[in-house]
Amino acid sequence: MKKIKVDVKKRVALNTIFIYIRMFIQIIISLITIRILLNNFGVEGYGVFTISSGVITLFSFVNSAMATSTQRYLSYYQGGNLKEKQRNVFKSSAILHLFIAIITLLTLFVTKDIIFNNLLSIDKSFINVAKILYDFLLLGLFFNIISVPFVAVLYANENILYDSLILLLQVIFKLFLAYFIGFCSQEERLIIYSKGIFIMSFLAFIAYALFCFYKYNECKIKNKKLDVPLIKEMSHFAIWNIYSNICYVLNTQGLNVIFNIFLGIKVNAAFGVASQVNNQIKELSLSLLRAMNPQIMKSEGMGNKKRTINISMFASKIGFFLVSIVSIPSLFVMNDVLSIWLKKVPEFTVTICIYLLIATMINQLTVGINSAIQAIGNIKRFQIVIGSIAFTILPISYFILKYNGNINDVLIMLIVVEIITGIIKIKYFSIYTDVKIIEYFKVCILKTILSLSIPSIFVYYVYHNYLINSSWLFVYLSMFITYPFIFYFLSLNSNEKKSISNLIFRMK
Repeated sequence: MKKIKVDVKKRVALNTIFIYIRMFIQIIISLITIRILLNNFGVEGYGVFTISSGVITLFSFVNSAMATSTQRYLSYYQGGNLKEKQRNVFKSSAILHLFIAIITLLTLFVTKDIIFNNLLSIDKSFINVAKILYDFLLLGLFFNIISVPFVAVLYANENILYDSLILLLQVIFKLFLAYFIGFCSQEERLIIYSKGIFIMSFLAFIAYALFCFYKYNECKIKNKKLDVPLIKEMSHFAIWNIYSNICYVLNTQGLNVIFNIFLGIKVNAAFGVASQVNNQIKELSLSLLRAMNPQIMKSEGMGNKKRTINISMFASKIGFFLVSIVSIPSLFVMNDVLSIWLKKVPEFTVTICIYLLIATMINQLTVGINSAIQAIGNIKRFQIVIGSIAFTILPISYFILKYNGNINDVLIMLIVVEIITGIIKIKYFSIYTDVKIIEYFKVCILKTILSLSIPSIFVYYVYHNYLINSSWLFVYLSMFITYPFIFYFLSLNSNEKKSISNLIFRMK
């Protein structure tokens, strides 16, 4: 038993190393890529790319929902060491994803003219290019969807290295592509870039499929008979994930469409840049969660609910720490950082960035709850309530802008909705796990906010009293130096401190 525990700790340590090496390289390359794309496309061209890809992203909720469902079942049955069940899960998942990919492709293709002619506000000089861009991004989405079962197998087996390599190759390819289109005529750049994204998605699918068929027994289908009850169970589980994901995607990409209708394509460019900044910072938390999720699912599969609860609460604390350590100094120096990065910053970008980062920090206080409830499996009511509340931002935003409200009013509502959904998540966590609401507030929220308040005050003092040429860098360093130690001693319990110490030791 001791050897098994050691192996698990080694695996988590290695996976964390792989994820953060990949994430560090990915963030740097992605930020450089965005700057090159903004220069090569221009503000309006980048806005067209953002709104067209945003429409595709609206329908990628299926992808995310099914990925969560597949990984949950694979990890759950792996925890119970049920090999045949794992093979049935993969087989069922592959069939479901192919069906979903075909339906999504046909639906989006058939409704293309309605979307571009009646829904979006795009200059006529860009409309034909935007439609071609849309077609190739749609084909890329098809291959992304059918790749999901293979990626889920990798994560269920905690093979983060191979997935990290594929993702790194993808961001490097995007950087090369962004640079290459600079040598093409302005009219061809969006089309060539979209073709490249499609080719990249196809090659990634081939790489995932070949590796998983070769490496993992659950992908080697021996019995061709369909497990209909399992397909129904997985579909039912996925439907509620899909509903929640639809609502959250509309909460973000749908908001981008609302901005397009009332404020125009230049605001879409600003929203696109701000979303990229927010996503890269959020990735600090999501990357660690990907390494921890299989352990949460397996713990529930083994019947060890206490371990499921402990890991999920720990994930919320660490997720908040990883996002806030970058977000708090960014709130002070966002304008400086964006000016250095982009040189020409689209209007509203700084404002949108600040509001999105605040909303993300609030979200991270309960990020581990989602994984715990997914592992437990009783998700129907939880997803309906959380998703429905998240969706309200869309109609509210529409009426705010329709009746002469401004973009700040919409973004404030986004934060309010995050606070409400966070409170409700804690309520459901209490119902499903018997963890008292007051205990979660005390352990995961009050302690983490207390540990954040001290370095935040220090960063505020540094920013307003030590204005030097590189003050933005000094502000970040002030946070990085003070916050980790304060968080470690004030936010973590003795077992969590021990886990962090062991992880650092194994990394070394």
